[in-house]
Amino acid sequence: MCTIAGAVSRFYWSRNKTSDEMGRFPVLTSFKNCFRYHLGSLAFGAFVIAVVQFVRAALLYLDHQTQDLQKSNAVLKVVMKVVQCCLWCLEKCLRFLSKNAYILVAMKGHSFCASARDAFRILLSNMAQVGAVSTVTFLLLGAGKLAIALSCAIATFAYLEHDSARYGVGGSHELSSPMAPILLALGLAWFVAAALLGVYEMAIDTILLCFCEDRELNKASGQFFMSDALKTFVSNVPVAAKTPAASVAAPAPAVADI
Repeated sequence: MCTIAGAVSRFYWSRNKTSDEMGRFPVLTSFKNCFRYHLGSLAFGAFVIAVVQFVRAALLYLDHQTQDLQKSNAVLKVVMKVVQCCLWCLEKCLRFLSKNAYILVAMKGHSFCASARDAFRILLSNMAQVGAVSTVTFLLLGAGKLAIALSCAIATFAYLEHDSARYGVGGSHELSSPMAPILLALGLAWFVAAALLGVYEMAIDTILLCFCEDRELNKASGQFFMSDALKTFVSNVPVAAKTPAASVAAPAPAVADI
């Protein structure tokens, strides 16, 4: 995630979108920076989520061991369910916040805690844009995964039906039912589509955070790094008149080599 975010950030925070600004190998450079400078931040973010998962697992074990006691104590049963629900929500929130924190780690090079704080501030102050874009992204990528998986399943069924002399009754590779290979193709296609579209999802989230940061930094000058199409799609950003005193854009966050 951090590698993708770093490469996309390099693209966003370059004025002319040329290789001189972004570097010849932005993905490789981003991977090097993540491995060399940000590995501790990534490990710390993963550790926080792992702690919550461990607590959830321990609570689930405790819940399983106290089933007999919960049958005679309704209050204990309710408390266990409420705590489990709260921990589930906490894990989901931490995952979402960690994902955005990783983006800012790659974008600015700050520590995980500082990036998580900045991510929370950006998300809170741009809740409408983040919610709208996240919803559209979820629906479109979900539809894309479903379309790819179903297309592969249908193609598998069509192939088996087309070569019925081989896979049909009495064939050299007779199948008692086509459901097994169809379901296998469906599952593999869904897995591959999820991995592929996950890259697009991370790129969209990175561009969204870059957009929010760009709007905050350059709102006074109007010299945004965002394209006009992105500005129109996400929201109508008010552009101040470019006077000599307000025509200097804020510097882009440091996403170059550290």
